[in-house]
Amino acid sequence: METPEPVPPTSQADQDLPPYAHHASPPSTSANRRELTDHVYHLYNSKNKPWASLKVRSTARSNKFLPVYYEGEPINGEVELNFEKEERIKAVSLMVMGRLISTAANGDKTFLKMSHPLWSASQGPPSSEPQSNRSSPVSSNEQVGKLLGKYTWPFTITMPKDVAMKGRSRKEQPKAYRLPPTFLVKNIHFTVQYELLVHIQRPSLHIDNKLGTVFGYTPCLVAPPPSPIRQIAYQENTALVGPEDDPAGWTTLAPLHLQGSIFNTRPLQASCTVSIAKPLCYTRGGTIPLVVLISSPDSHALDLLSTPKFFDVQLIRHVGFDADFYRRRSDAGHATKLGTDATTSDESVAKAVWWPSPREDDRPGGKRRLEGEIHLSGQLHPSCIFDRFLISYSLVIYPPSAPGIALTGSGDLKQPLSLAQRRVEVVTAYPRGPRPRRYAPPGYDDGDDNSGAVRGDILGVIRV
Repeated sequence: METPEPVPPTSQADQDLPPYAHHASPPSTSANRRELTDHVYHLYNSKNKPWASLKVRSTARSNKFLPVYYEGEPINGEVELNFEKEERIKAVSLMVMGRLISTAANGDKTFLKMSHPLWSASQGPPSSEPQSNRSSPVSSNEQVGKLLGKYTWPFTITMPKDVAMKGRSRKEQPKAYRLPPTFLVKNIHFTVQYELLVHIQRPSLHIDNKLGTVFGYTPCLVAPPPSPIRQIAYQENTALVGPEDDPAGWTTLAPLHLQGSIFNTRPLQASCTVSIAKPLCYTRGGTIPLVVLISSPDSHALDLLSTPKFFDVQLIRHVGFDADFYRRRSDAGHATKLGTDATTSDESVAKAVWWPSPREDDRPGGKRRLEGEIHLSGQLHPSCIFDRFLISYSLVIYPPSAPGIALTGSGDLKQPLSLAQRRVEVVTAYPRGPRPRRYAPPGYDDGDDNSGAVRGDILGVIRV
């Protein structure tokens, strides 16, 4: 059975925020995958020598990036302690934590807490202890081991696919949610953060030590396959078949009726009908195919409205803490205004590119057809509903911005009101079958390069 091939996960953060590198290849059994990268973090003694080290391996591009893990990939590594003088230690353990943080509300909710014991004094001397340094635990109310020399504990941790969250009231039963993706975006007040911590526990009245790192996590979400006719087009590198001849492959929205004036001299009467490729679920790094049919008895208005750069369809990302609110809002097709406040954020993350349809010569008079697509960055966060935390996407149609055309009730230029919207999903893995391809002709492409990782250096170390 073939495994779905995921798009490498990265952070959407700007370059001055902690970067999460692309996976070099999908987490499959392929022998051609990139070798694992070692990430090493230390605690130092008074002589500036490392006495505690955490080493983890991930498919991050280099150790200048934080470790990254795709759903199903194990977290492998080792913990090393090196004591130049005898130290009294109770236990050594690992902790994996997932936290949902609201910087605006000063909220911090831990949704994942996994403990992985490595050693405790009750087990006796560590098995990796040098023979010459073996000593028995001290007998007291609390068992404490005397450690001297070098000790190494390898580990493997596998994160669960989902966790159970308590309901908002006592009557509600806990509900299972898929683990959310790492989320860290500049100027947005919500963060989903994962941490791997080493806890070195000392006797009472002594301060414990902790060492760890933040890491990136991406769930495996597979897109459903496109229509058979579109798969053939992708396979044979031929033009896409439109909604007229492939109705199963498109969702056609209700016609949008445009009213206003042309150069303030005569009234405008026009309509446009937008079709979106189905299923309404798309893999990041791919495309969203679009078709728009514009109709008007006024040939001058038709020429203006069908100019590719003036027709405006955008992919809007919604982030917030009230998933129910956004679900109702999106399904109802309410107008979208962009912005960020303490609990929600709406941001445009991609814009459609358009070009005249090659079949334009077949159009009857009074009609124009444009073909288009939205290019999805490989760095987009996947759609997610996790308890009250939400990442969702909508395709939003804004009024055409053709010069000389003034539309009635379209809002101001800085914040136009949307004409229509349709909720869509963004996922992380392609289905089996041919990959979607870009159709934008040269000169109409938006020029985005989604292949590179977000760059920057960060240690991402947690030391106590």
